[in-house]
Amino acid sequence: MKSLLLASISTPLPLPAQEILWTNFKTSNPAALSSNGGRTVRRTSTLNAWCHASANTYTRSTSGKYYFEILVEDGIGNAGHALGVAPVNTSVTSGNAGTSGRIQYHAGGRTRINGVYSTYGDSYTTGDVIGLGYDFDLRTLRAYKNGVDQGIMYSGGAIPLSAMVPYWSAYYSVCESTFVNNIEFLPPGYSVWN
Repeated sequence: MKSLLLASISTPLPLPAQEILWTNFKTSNPAALSSNGGRTVRRTSTLNAWCHASANTYTRSTSGKYYFEILVEDGIGNAGHALGVAPVNTSVTSGNAGTSGRIQYHAGGRTRINGVYSTYGDSYTTGDVIGLGYDFDLRTLRAYKNGVDQGIMYSGGAIPLSAMVPYWSAYYSVCESTFVNNIEFLPPGYSVWN
């Protein structure tokens, strides 16, 4: 009995699965390619250009807390990398992705909300896992870098937090981001955004 109890204590719990895919993406030539079953979007060129992508799922709830994670794989070279959320029908064909209700955590450690930059949290780079968490009850959006809470990124205001999708933007020659298979840093009280 004692050995069975010790075995169950030392066995790590499985990480929660994340089932979000990039389904809507656009870049300047050459076009972005989706791989890894739709979890990864990548553009490779010798020239810098905008890359944008949105996901296949949106928040349908009006209460509770939801969270997703993205692995930053490339596209940090000029700090023109931003991860966040945007209204469901936001175009992925525009240039600078900071307008049209987009709320993003920029690689330089700033927020970009409706095209306006503000000082925010730590900068991030290739290899970092960036998480975003909605709290519908408090009407807040928080960003996390490798599990470390960067604070409230957005609170209430004119941009509704319902019917939003994960959204990625980068301006560089090689751009790549991946939805992780399993959530690594799920904050207490949050559910996986699926």
